[in-house]
Amino acid sequence: MRHQQRGAYLVIMAILIIVLIGIAALAIDVGRLLVMRTEMQNAVDAAALAAAEELDGKSDAQSRARSAARDLLQHDARFAKVTSLLGSDGLPASAFEFFCVIGSETDVDPALPGFTNYCSGSEVETNKYAATSDTDSHYVRVTLDPGLVKDGKHFTSDLLFLPVLSALGLSVPSTASTRTSALAGRNFFTCNYPPMAICDPWEGTGSTFRDSMPVGGSIELRQQGSNQWANGDFGFLIPRDGGTGANAVAEYIANPSLNGCNPAVVDSQPGSISQKTQSAFNVRFDVYDPPSPFNKPTAYQDYPPAPNIVDYYTAYPDPPLAIDSRFGNGQWDFEQYWTDKHGTGFPNGWSNAAPPSRWEVYNYEINNSEVPESPDPSHITSGVVASRREMTVAVLSCQALDFKGKSSAVLFPPDGFAKIFILDKATDPGGGGTGLKIHGEFVGWATESDSDYHVEVQLYE
Repeated sequence: MRHQQRGAYLVIMAILIIVLIGIAALAIDVGRLLVMRTEMQNAVDAAALAAAEELDGKSDAQSRARSAARDLLQHDARFAKVTSLLGSDGLPASAFEFFCVIGSETDVDPALPGFTNYCSGSEVETNKYAATSDTDSHYVRVTLDPGLVKDGKHFTSDLLFLPVLSALGLSVPSTASTRTSALAGRNFFTCNYPPMAICDPWEGTGSTFRDSMPVGGSIELRQQGSNQWANGDFGFLIPRDGGTGANAVAEYIANPSLNGCNPAVVDSQPGSISQKTQSAFNVRFDVYDPPSPFNKPTAYQDYPPAPNIVDYYTAYPDPPLAIDSRFGNGQWDFEQYWTDKHGTGFPNGWSNAAPPSRWEVYNYEINNSEVPESPDPSHITSGVVASRREMTVAVLSCQALDFKGKSSAVLFPPDGFAKIFILDKATDPGGGGTGLKIHGEFVGWATESDSDYHVEVQLYE
């Protein structure tokens, strides 16, 4: 009987040893797989961010995104049974998915008019709409999956200990694989811009403001009706960080820095805006007209003038473009202006044959102490800077967005923000702040190189 018991104990111990070995082997190999998965996740996160960085709406954005991810990632023994660079075979095109919107806080609402003009792709997942081109690719998902490669080597690792159990006649796998993915997007934020927008005058013509407005060309900004936005006209927006109504709009026009940094989401300000907006624009020219707070004795401290308040437009307009007589081609009479304000001797070799922009002349006069019209010396404060006469204005495809009355929109290319140099004081031919007119010069499109334009690339999943 004792011999039988000892025999039973030996069998039980043998089984327990096998089980313990199996558990230990499983624990070790599972631990290795978890480490591999963590490393893969870190790698795919970095790859998705690198890919998203390329999604600038320009040509070949998707191709550049794939290349950036492939260049960043590299296989090694922790990732696969082979050591090789992740080329087109290691990370095929099917490993990338591009989206127009994913339901983030900076995305356009699919319920808004004009949504299909920017996201023509269908909803492929909840709140996720596929991108159909380089232009509407704002997000990218990168996936590391052995099923996409199908070579049995990538994203797969040899099991080191568990296969030992096969010597005992057990059927166990010799390899294991895992799958990881990451979703990243590229969004931009614009800072310190006044709450106003222009309807793209080229919309519906086969071109856009971005492509056709010449740098240096003048723009007559004319206020649109209270609830109808027309091509070429401007209207007011609701400040993103402030209240609504004429008071808030005027405050933010006089001091755009109040607006902080915001995603490219704009909301129209319906209704007529009072005379305050005209006074808000003109503080830049050392004009402090009613109403309060712009006519207070100390208003210049909160709303300083520019260091150069000369009028560059009234006597020196440029010939109009064919699209609209309110838009000039930039060929203004520089020589006559310089003669009138400074006498003879044109600087920098400038001439009417290839005139400088008025923005260039403005800055040259400031930098070389040749300012023809300066503000009251008692109004000179630390806030008297050249940029006081430059503003960044949203440009919208108003027809496509059905942007009128009370509307909201997210700016996607070809829309965006244009930099405008204010050429002269705002006037109100209609009276009562109902028909403001401002002349400006197009300085260029806001890009990542500008201090008030910021691109944020971040992970979402």
